Amino acid sequence: MLLSKILRPKTWIAICNDISNALLPQLCFGCMKPLLKGEYILCTTCRHELPLTHHNFHEDNAVDRIFYGRVPLQKAAAFLFFTKHNIVQSLLHALKYKNQEQIGDFLGMWCGAILEKDQGLQDVDMVIPVPLHPKKLKKRGYNQVALFAKSIAISLH
Repeated sequence: MLLSKILRPKTWIAICNDISNALLPQLCFGCMKPLLKGEYILCTTCRHELPLTHHNFHEDNAVDRIFYGRVPLQKAAAFLFFTKHNIVQSLLHALKYKNQEQIGDFLGMWCGAILEKDQGLQDVDMVIPVPLHPKKLKKRGYNQVALFAKSIAISLH
């Protein structure tokens, strides 16, 4: 009897994916080590090392202070702290300059899940990505924060 009649199609897909990952493993954008099954974009260790700001849960935060008096805002926040030579810089560099658009979606879904818990954001009408200069848009071919914003909008309905 043929092996294909014994195994279900889902089993074949799983086997092919395992072979593919063994030959061409996906690497963590933080530490560049192979990702394990169930990991996406970042390994578990690097994901836990990301410096989350938790700004959205504080009335007065550093981002609020930056924009205070300049622009009429009800709330401002940042998702991650940025410092040079860390995982955040690696992620943003890959997103902006190495055509890794899936990073924007990954970070947006994560940020959106956190923002969804914020009771002060129940009445959000829309999420708009920061526009990219036309020259940069032409050079990169996409706005690197568009998927980030779209994922946040989906989370906030």
